[in-house]
Amino acid sequence: MNPGILVVAGGTGGHLSPGTALADHLHESGLTVDFLSLNKNYTYPDLKSASYPVHFYNAPSLNARRIIAFPFQLIGSIVRAFPLVRRCDAIVLMGGFPCLPAGLAAMLLRKPIYLCEQNAVMGRANRLFARFARNVFLNMPLVGRDHSPDWAVLGNPLRKSFLEKTKRNSGTAKGKGTGKAVTGKKGRGPAGDATKAMPDFPAGKGYRILVAGGSQGARQLNEMILDLARSHPALFKKYRWVLQAGIKNEETVKREFQNLKNIQVIGFDPDIHRFYRQADLMVCRAGAGVLTEAFLFGLPMILVPYPFATDSHQKENAMYAKLAGAGLLIDTTESDSQPLVDALSSLSGSNIKAMSALSRSLARPAAAEDIKNKILSDLRHS
Repeated sequence: MNPGILVVAGGTGGHLSPGTALADHLHESGLTVDFLSLNKNYTYPDLKSASYPVHFYNAPSLNARRIIAFPFQLIGSIVRAFPLVRRCDAIVLMGGFPCLPAGLAAMLLRKPIYLCEQNAVMGRANRLFARFARNVFLNMPLVGRDHSPDWAVLGNPLRKSFLEKTKRNSGTAKGKGTGKAVTGKKGRGPAGDATKAMPDFPAGKGYRILVAGGSQGARQLNEMILDLARSHPALFKKYRWVLQAGIKNEETVKREFQNLKNIQVIGFDPDIHRFYRQADLMVCRAGAGVLTEAFLFGLPMILVPYPFATDSHQKENAMYAKLAGAGLLIDTTESDSQPLVDALSSLSGSNIKAMSALSRSLARPAAAEDIKNKILSDLRHS
């Protein structure tokens, strides 16, 4: 009989997306799967459409304003998680405070615990459970803290639909400076549909740069690109840009760039990955999710980590990509474009190509399968 697995993830997409991807793969492999998330994630699309049972609870976060209520809320959440944990054979915690009550329930019930860590710095919840876990699966090597050499770097699980998008056009390459897909040449990664041009990037010549600030945008990135256009117009016009400014910022940022024809500003696009297929270079934050996707598309990156991320984990993620040769790092709290000018000026066609190959070498598309196999092997031998 196949074991039953409880996957716990909540909070942000950085935990939810790999959590649902792993749960989907476990379920499609014939395992019994339950998923536990936060009440506030009830409308998350991948949970609403899940083909396995999804449960919700109100796992509390610890902050100064809630410190008195925290113990009572925690006990209530442990009680809510208890029956789910009792009937599973193992629990997979994807990190973050939403995992705390379920993880404590697993410890009380002596259930096997497995952790998935997305970042180069282990999160606080995972650090708490690491000493009790059967195994820890890493997305990238850890820095800054003691950890076991037995923890394998397996990657970040990705949804099957996303993986299929990267395979669909793997036999095509992008024509430099044309905006069109061409065939008959070996591409650096998943490119566009060979049957037609993809007009999403502005027409013309020059490398295509995707500035990805996420659905909410990143004000620092928006302002940095605007400053580049104003202060270094000749350099700015050498490239073709798509700027994901965020839903709330879209109209304002569009007005700022309305007289420039080599940039398209978008708020949010559910098919953002088509821009990945077209882009030659990416300017982005250094969250685990965007790095995982960029690696899969073989995209070289200029990384501007969110400067206030917990434990500076985005900076450490960016250092991983930089040391591997897949990206350049801009470590600043400012919006001045000079560091971006320096980064762009240091790039040439040959090193963009080399960075692309190194980026693709970091991709781990089989992460969900590898994690599943590790768990099943461990459970069989326990």
